Amino acid sequence: MIVAHISGGLGNQFFQYAMARQVAADLGVELRLDVFSYRSDRLRTYALDHFRTNARTASWADVFRLCPMMAIGRLAPRPFYERAWCGLNRLGIKPICRSRAGESGLATSETKLFHRNVMAERQTTFDSEACRCPDERMIVGNWPNEKYFIRIRRELQHELEHKLAPSIRDHEILERMRDGESTAMHIRRGDKVGNPTFKATSAEYCRKAMLEVSRRLHKPQFYIFSDDPAWVASQIGPGSNITIIDHHAPGEVQEDFRLMSACKHQIIASSSLSWWAAWLNEHPNKVVVSPPASHWVQRAGCDTSQILPSEWTIVDAGAD
Repeated sequence: MIVAHISGGLGNQFFQYAMARQVAADLGVELRLDVFSYRSDRLRTYALDHFRTNARTASWADVFRLCPMMAIGRLAPRPFYERAWCGLNRLGIKPICRSRAGESGLATSETKLFHRNVMAERQTTFDSEACRCPDERMIVGNWPNEKYFIRIRRELQHELEHKLAPSIRDHEILERMRDGESTAMHIRRGDKVGNPTFKATSAEYCRKAMLEVSRRLHKPQFYIFSDDPAWVASQIGPGSNITIIDHHAPGEVQEDFRLMSACKHQIIASSSLSWWAAWLNEHPNKVVVSPPASHWVQRAGCDTSQILPSEWTIVDAGAD
């Protein structure tokens, strides 16, 4: 059995699932998903249950078998658990299940990969040793590299389909997307604006990316997805070829993803969500435009050079 520790937003959940799914497939064993992190995550929710994933939720006993101390710590009441980890984080101590490659300049291929029964991501570039993970391990990390799961692309395209049918309104939008050169544009701002670790989508990037797509496609129709629709309205404005998708509730990111991935082409943000919308796109002549890989994470020791597939088009522009 392989247990994947799942955390973060939907795009990160896809990366974590896909990497562990490949490992479990290579070993011929069952995959289970540890979703405990959402007990204390007040910003994001677990969303893989909206998709046809080939895994079930890991139990407390599953975690205890692989990581007894981690499981025992989870027995504490939520307020106590959160206060304890907040205090340890201030001291620079983080549990293995919350580790992220590149959070310090020490994260390299020389960093320890296995911590007893836990395999924790140690670098953002491809780590071939991680692909040889043995059975009976918990896998922790984000794993943002298609080399970890490219061999099961077909399976993932099926397993990351929605279980339920779209709403009537979304069904109508999907029908329109099938006509013409539908292009999803993802604008990621929110907590990235002013954050020195990340680069938010800028108006300059939007303009340059739309020009690039317009140069290559005949009369593209742009469908815009953003966590800041008011900014989109002020910076891009209305147009006959522009539709702003803003009718989904904040907790319905999976519905944004349904529409985003249904477009024939994508302009992605420095975001794992739109990365997956583009990567799962099966349109034979798709155009994918992305900011440079360097825009994804601005953190010492974090090499993002391998995040983007080589066939995607890079548009360099300032970021907010």
